[in-house]
Amino acid sequence: MKPQVSIIVPVYNTEKYLQDCIDSLMNQTMQEIEIIFINDGSTDHCLRILQINEKMHKPKIKLIDSENLKQGGARNKGLRIAQGDYILFVDSDDFLAPTVCEKMFRKITAQDADVCCINFCRVAEDTEYKAVYSGGGVYENLLMPYHTLKEVSDSQKWDAAVITESNFDKFRLEVANIHVCGSLWKRELIVDNAIWFPERLKFEDNYWVNLAECYIKKFVFIDEMGYCYRQVPGSTVHARNKIYYWDRVTVLHLLWEDLKKRGYFERHYAVWEYIGIMDCFETYFTFMHKFDKPPAKLIKNIPKECLDGFPGWRKNPYYRTSVAKARRFKYYLISRMPVIMLYIHPILERLTKTLRMY
Repeated sequence: MKPQVSIIVPVYNTEKYLQDCIDSLMNQTMQEIEIIFINDGSTDHCLRILQINEKMHKPKIKLIDSENLKQGGARNKGLRIAQGDYILFVDSDDFLAPTVCEKMFRKITAQDADVCCINFCRVAEDTEYKAVYSGGGVYENLLMPYHTLKEVSDSQKWDAAVITESNFDKFRLEVANIHVCGSLWKRELIVDNAIWFPERLKFEDNYWVNLAECYIKKFVFIDEMGYCYRQVPGSTVHARNKIYYWDRVTVLHLLWEDLKKRGYFERHYAVWEYIGIMDCFETYFTFMHKFDKPPAKLIKNIPKECLDGFPGWRKNPYYRTSVAKARRFKYYLISRMPVIMLYIHPILERLTKTLRMY
């Protein structure tokens, strides 16, 4: 039987959580699925765990043993062998509610949409899949919403909406629920438009989602917490003192280059400028807070690398309407003297908190 949905799971050194992830995928109520695991050069016992499960659950589970290409390269390998008409990406330390595949598949096919999104929830690192979905109802105390009420409301507003040139900017800026993981993607949207992940880089999601969104013609949304995102201290976005945070800048340049080649950059210039602005300062604060001693040479280059292509960035309409004036002033100071602001910023933050008390 040909699978309707291909679930692609890159795996790298997550032996502590991997069986939980596998169990949640094997227990999906939808049966017409294939689960493709890519062992991305793990150095722990992940490969052995995957081999045992592959033997138990053939042909539903497929295993690729790969050199380390990082998540992007691993996902590309999975995409190239996927047989389903729809693709669902899952990280190997996360897990799904049992009905996620079925509900998303029903909705995306009923509406003939390009992507179906479902709400994320956060779970603590030691949360067990069976404890959450044991049928006893205790799971409600373990699920923490990932998105704000406004973000959920905005996504509901766009449910079943047709995306056109005229409303693309608004859609792109309002809908926050589209992630690589936990979204069901029409396979032909990915393959026909050659939307592949950057390989051997972190933060590949930042490139891929922004590019994929250019081709979405119809979006649907399920207001239900179905994708469980595990809070792991040593994961990519939580680790400390990692130079790979600079990959955020590298990936941003790859995105701009590809958007220009495809003709999307100029058509939606204000959106990409706004994304560049916000990524610039997110990267800056990542380096500020994720390093015991932030590397000054890299800090100095963040505004230049992110903003030099947008000489009029301070006048961007989305930036001026969505970012408070005081914050815009702080960002301006960072853009002019990024290293000095490493020392001034904490003082400004304390001053701001003090003023709020009065």
